[in-house]
Order: sequence, then C-alpha cells, then structure tokens
Amino acid sequence: MLTAKGEIRSAARCLEPEEDGEGTSANWNATFVVCNGGESQKWRFGSEEEDKSLGRLVHVQSGRCLAFQVRKKALVFGHE
Repeated sequence: MLTAKGEIRSAARCLEPEEDGEGTSANWNATFVVCNGGESQKWRFGSEEEDKSLGRLVHVQSGRCLAFQVRKKALVFGHE
C-alpha cells in the first residue's frame, strides 16, 4: 500500500530498490526492507505531464517506474 508519506509498506517494511552496484543496469530488483524514512524508500504515482508514467508507481529518487516481471517473479523497476 502506498502511504501518505510515499512509502510502499508491508507492515514495518518498505519497498526499496537494490542497485546493481554500479547503477548501470536498466532494471533493478526492489525488495522490502526495514523502513527508515529515507528518500530511497519514497514512491509516487506518475502524472499526466509524464505521459509514459501515468498511473504507474514512480521511485522518487531515480524517476524509474515499478513493474512486476512474472518470469522472474520479482518486483523490478526500469527507465520508463
């Protein structure tokens, strides 16, 4: 659930992206970790001005959109 603070929460855990170490991967995994209130755990809904992200959940810090890949059974987010 997206909270008023912009966190995607499951109990006391918040969704946060896992970088590939170099920040070069087009798609990163996202996992639930202990909430810390940091910017890396902030999300928002895409707006009409951002046509490609309208209705999508966007990571505030990176601008990447959240998606679910069935083959990988994982939450990932990429450039769009």
